[in-house]
Amino acid sequence: MDAGRPSITLPNRVPDTLPKLLGSPKRARTHAPGKDQPVHVAAPGKDLFHLEVSDECKLRQDAEIVADHIAKLKELKVSERYQAAEALAALGTKARSARPILESTLTRDESVHVRKSCARALGELGDKQAEKVLQHAVEFDDDKFVRIRAQEALEALNSQLSA
Repeated sequence: MDAGRPSITLPNRVPDTLPKLLGSPKRARTHAPGKDQPVHVAAPGKDLFHLEVSDECKLRQDAEIVADHIAKLKELKVSERYQAAEALAALGTKARSARPILESTLTRDESVHVRKSCARALGELGDKQAEKVLQHAVEFDDDKFVRIRAQEALEALNSQLSA
């Protein structure tokens, strides 16, 4: 944050209501109830407000999002597990903590769609430790499309690591 900008810490209720008042969509609560969330408010123009959440809050928010998706990988509904794996893939390297559950799900889930998405997510994590499980899926998974996606994930992983 720039030194010339004012910085204040607002109580929980303000970050949730201020965006609504300004016409932007309400943010999901990403902080523990009863604790203040640092939000930096800057007014560069007369009627403009710019909300800037500190890096610490952003990291905490990312960790909570990853934890939510990890929990959803354990759901009974295939659609929940599939969407969680796809969301973790979209998070890329931010979701590295999900590697063990993604590996386990890739090797054990009965749904082809979930396994394909887990393979994709493992490729997007940028974690070399996922290579062994992806190679196993390439060689031994029963479904042709899971094998293809695992091969693509290995290639994506290798291109990330060589860059």
